[in-house]
Amino acid sequence: MSHPYVPISSSTAVITSAEAELRPPAGITTDPLAYYGFSEGWLFHALRRVYEFGGLQENWDREGGEIIGAGAQAAARGALLRLGRVEQCSPTVYPLNSGGILIEWKKDDTASANLFQIEFAPDGSAELTVTRDGRIIFDHPLSEHQIPQVVDNL
Repeated sequence: MSHPYVPISSSTAVITSAEAELRPPAGITTDPLAYYGFSEGWLFHALRRVYEFGGLQENWDREGGEIIGAGAQAAARGALLRLGRVEQCSPTVYPLNSGGILIEWKKDDTASANLFQIEFAPDGSAELTVTRDGRIIFDHPLSEHQIPQVVDNL
């Protein structure tokens, strides 16, 4: 599924942090998701949750939860925009007590399907974990340039 309103910065298909912000042009005062054409579906709801995470205050979970880092928010938005091109993907998005964000999804609904998780630290760095039948089969840090490759190869 292609989203023509999502700007891609280069031939390497890396979504820059500015693009991941989904900011309307100067002078436009509207909901950024509405401006870029998001109004329904899993991608809209996942992006909306990431925006809402930005409003969480210190101790948001009553267990010392840290404010969600701007780097985590931008990186999660960029990854979600990439995942938006994968029709069978419908991830769940969670704030983390550490100030990061977790995105997780299954490739299909079978019991033995791989569970993919990308955890974004407050600074935007990421780690991919893949589990099958409750066992970790892959766990490795991801660079900004590897995230698009991982998502595009689902």
